Amino acid sequence: MKAERSLKNPKRAGSSYGFSLVELMAALLLTVITIMGLAYTLGMGNGFIDRYATARAALAQANGQIEHVRGQIKDGQWVAALPFDSLTNGTLNGVVIVPGVKGTMHTHIEGENDVDGPLLKLTATVSWTQGGMGDSIGISTLVCRP
Repeated sequence: MKAERSLKNPKRAGSSYGFSLVELMAALLLTVITIMGLAYTLGMGNGFIDRYATARAALAQANGQIEHVRGQIKDGQWVAALPFDSLTNGTLNGVVIVPGVKGTMHTHIEGENDVDGPLLKLTATVSWTQGGMGDSIGISTLVCRP
């Protein structure tokens, strides 16, 4: 009988029995904005991970170049004249850092006389462009010549 009575009585002002269309549209809008924000954040995160992987590979290339130059030092003497500059061209024989990303490697070697003995300063820098943004990483070390 109670159910029958509620059908006969019109809805009273101030009481709600469900969602209105405006409330539903507002909730839908907030949900869409949240999902779009999460998708954007995920895309940015993947870009940062790719950039970090490229930077790690470039650092490994620069470190390998430093070790290569160290291996060419014979009896504490550098074979070439100082200062020495080497630059690879990124378009012709560029360094492949990761698949799909080419860059340039710059090697600079200079000597200086210190009170403890002559030193060689080795610097290797790798530069690249990924996703329309240029980036570079470098490494330097001092090698004592006996």
